[in-house]
Amino acid sequence: RVSSVLRVDRKTGNLEHWGGSAGIGLLTSRLHLEGPIIKGKTSIIAGARTTYSDWILKRIPKEQSNYGGGTAGFTDANLGITHHIDDENTIQAYGYYATDRFSFGGDTTFRYGNLNASLVWKHRTEEGRLEIRGGYDQYHNRISAHEWDYGAYDLDTYIRQAFLRADRKRPLNDAHELSWGIHLTGYALDPGIMTPYGEYSGIAARSLDREIALEPAVYASDTWKPTEEISLEAGARLTGFYGQRGHALYGFPDIRLAFKYSPAENVSFKAGVNTLSQNIHLISNTMAVSPMDTWKLSDDRIKPTWGWQTAAGAYWTELNTGIDFSLEAYYKNTYRALDYLPGATLTMNPNLADELVPVRGRSYGVELMARKTTGKLTGWASYSYSRARMKEMGDRGLEAIAHGAWYNAPYDKPHEFKLVTNIALTHRYSFSVNVDYSTGRPVTVPIGLYYYGGSYRMAYSERNAHRIPDYFRTDVAFNIDPGHYLKAAFHTTITLGVYNVTGRKNPYSVFFNTLGGSSMAKGYMLSVFATQIPYINLNILF
Repeated sequence: RVSSVLRVDRKTGNLEHWGGSAGIGLLTSRLHLEGPIIKGKTSIIAGARTTYSDWILKRIPKEQSNYGGGTAGFTDANLGITHHIDDENTIQAYGYYATDRFSFGGDTTFRYGNLNASLVWKHRTEEGRLEIRGGYDQYHNRISAHEWDYGAYDLDTYIRQAFLRADRKRPLNDAHELSWGIHLTGYALDPGIMTPYGEYSGIAARSLDREIALEPAVYASDTWKPTEEISLEAGARLTGFYGQRGHALYGFPDIRLAFKYSPAENVSFKAGVNTLSQNIHLISNTMAVSPMDTWKLSDDRIKPTWGWQTAAGAYWTELNTGIDFSLEAYYKNTYRALDYLPGATLTMNPNLADELVPVRGRSYGVELMARKTTGKLTGWASYSYSRARMKEMGDRGLEAIAHGAWYNAPYDKPHEFKLVTNIALTHRYSFSVNVDYSTGRPVTVPIGLYYYGGSYRMAYSERNAHRIPDYFRTDVAFNIDPGHYLKAAFHTTITLGVYNVTGRKNPYSVFFNTLGGSSMAKGYMLSVFATQIPYINLNILF
């Protein structure tokens, strides 16, 4: 929550007739269906996607991709049912499942999975809206290291949460709309479950203690429109947290203030400030071959992260061209975020708090965007300049990270540019280009070697003082629409394209190893899809 909030609004099925779409390609396929179960009253919508890209990955020359015979794939599926009880009451049920996997060199496989289910009741009248929502979420990742029989193992982590929420909106009069609600979230986090793989594995099965916590919250806000041009919002949220580990008990208020001014139909200005807090913490080791995430709930030793942010923006539409422009700026401070000590053990560590230090974060940036939605040339372009820095909150002298000075956060990428454009050559043919560029993320690299305890060890630079190479990728596609027939049962289009048309070797990660315990340290840059990947898709709408 301190970083960002992503809202996903699900589509509901068509209440009147059946329809759908499908896409069949060399790398991926997708299918979506929707229609009425009871016409005009109950609808269903379902979709699924999958990939079968391993066959082409195995044909990429290893010297071009550093991929080493790896594999990758994903599958996801979703289902939604909506039933209209009457004009004022609606019940909706949703389900979602997704899994991703990839491996490098065929020895270690990384898997990630998400599962979500929810049930919603919506009550809408002239007096306002009431929504009651309950559900369950689960995130799971697994590392499978099977390259060495005696040391083969699977390592799993889980984040499970159940939630119940009641939200109410009610207009008080023509100028005021009140919102209030009650939320309750329960967490069950498994930070590590290690099991042996195969009959010859010598790895002992063990698991870290499950972390359980409850997080209740209440909030209220008022949206006030004194005039047609001005809108103001003020709100407060009170959140509690009880963690079973150490019987940790916390409570904290958050506030939000927002202002919008629209002097003309095509111009608006926005500004706001808010405070944020969260009780689940992410600790990442960016020096691994594949960065592995460790999750931790607040407890008696690890306090909640807290922060505040202010932002302002200007938005306008050029009426002659129909191009939307926006300019936004923000500044954010966070406190009691977590970073790890040099040489820390983050995986399967029952005393993880001993390896962590609270840090202060400081982020700021400017974002610009232009978007065109009409005419033969459509798309958008955006550029952002942003910085994210961290600093230890305590005073550990020379032992502090970066000696107590500000240092780059792992996600500090000052420059980012994106271009998505589509050019309609005719009614049947179009050409699209996607361009993505960003500054390389910060890393800590070895700068020397020293001999200790009978072997050579690497001496590292200051935390995140260097960067991996910048990321740059261009994708192109040519779209063919064979015809426009209004009464046809099926409408098909064909897409021919190339991912990474320049063949740039964008680094997925950079890591270093000593060879055979000697004094030689070698750096590796691991790239995925470091060559051109052609594809063809058949798209069907019915």
